[in-house]
Amino acid sequence: MHLWCGGPLTLLDPAGPHVGRPARPMTYYEVDLTPQHASRPVSLPSSGKGEFVGTAELTWWVEDPVAFVRAETTRVADRLLAHLLETAPRVTRHHSPRRAAGAQRALDTRLGRWPVPGLAVRCTVRLAPEWAPPPGSPSAAPTTASSPTGLLTGAEAVLLGFDGPVTRLFTAPAARKAALDLLAVAAAQRDPRDTHDAQGTRDTRDTRDTSEVPAARESLTHPLDVLRVYARDRIGPLLRARLDELELAAVPHAPTTHNAVALVRALHESGRRVAVVTDVSEEAVRRYVEPYRLPLDGIHGRCPHPAPLMPDPECLLRALRSLGVGADAGVLIGSTVAELTAAQQAGLRFVGLARNPTVEQDLRAAGCRVTVRSLTEVLAAARAR
Repeated sequence: MHLWCGGPLTLLDPAGPHVGRPARPMTYYEVDLTPQHASRPVSLPSSGKGEFVGTAELTWWVEDPVAFVRAETTRVADRLLAHLLETAPRVTRHHSPRRAAGAQRALDTRLGRWPVPGLAVRCTVRLAPEWAPPPGSPSAAPTTASSPTGLLTGAEAVLLGFDGPVTRLFTAPAARKAALDLLAVAAAQRDPRDTHDAQGTRDTRDTRDTSEVPAARESLTHPLDVLRVYARDRIGPLLRARLDELELAAVPHAPTTHNAVALVRALHESGRRVAVVTDVSEEAVRRYVEPYRLPLDGIHGRCPHPAPLMPDPECLLRALRSLGVGADAGVLIGSTVAELTAAQQAGLRFVGLARNPTVEQDLRAAGCRVTVRSLTEVLAAARAR
């Protein structure tokens, strides 16, 4: 985000920060677009003498950077939790402590608008009567869910991420190049007058020219990062179309993840249904998997219209509906925090493919309980049942 002296607030274009104007002082704002998480135990009133106990889990990410900066909101987690704790008692006090499931469903539909503009918020509240173990506590957590074998137990469907579990569509340098390609398209199409008036909270004065602003250009290292930034912008469809082209061009050069083909076939032979879910275009996925003749029950990728990308769970829910199974009967195998967050919001179990310590650390920090360094362990679990 940036703010010209005396001008309106707008999205910063890292490919051309000065938008064709001479270099002069500006205020810029760094907005973290990655999903954030918070959880806390809760105690809520019921219609009787007892109470509900449980765990509230919040996940949020910036969906509209301009609105978020305008709001000047600090301590976001506290604001969201305060809204939850203010709203929840009004709902749960109408439910018997023996009807925790009904109270939980009612609460899911009654939280209303969240008090922080520009955020997409997902909230999960797990309730139980006060005499029962709190949901999500170690005493209530199933011990079988600590390994791929445990997570696959009882699973009727397995959703498989594409970029990571099936292939690596872009190497790091190629992803960076593709991101810069999209930024160049955005720079060529963006109207400098297409801005929004606002005020900000964090500012740094900068009088350097474009070649001296590497931090801004380095902030978006993958084309999907760029697409998420411009998802709500008028040039979003144009960027989607260009990314379609880049992904199709990358397909012939993308290596197949070790054991990916064998895993899909083993899952199919075990009686489980398998579908690919991804933010990559469906055409690129179909072209990639076609030579392998995999027994897939569906491919659910990026829609041509401005449908949300992960961490929004829309793609996962679309796949589950197509397969005709509920989230409690499904597992997602993915490799990104965005996929993990989407799975958490959809109620899916998750196996994290973390091929290096950095990815594993990121997944663990976001709440992933089961990670593997390769698909070998998952393949063994699939063949065991």
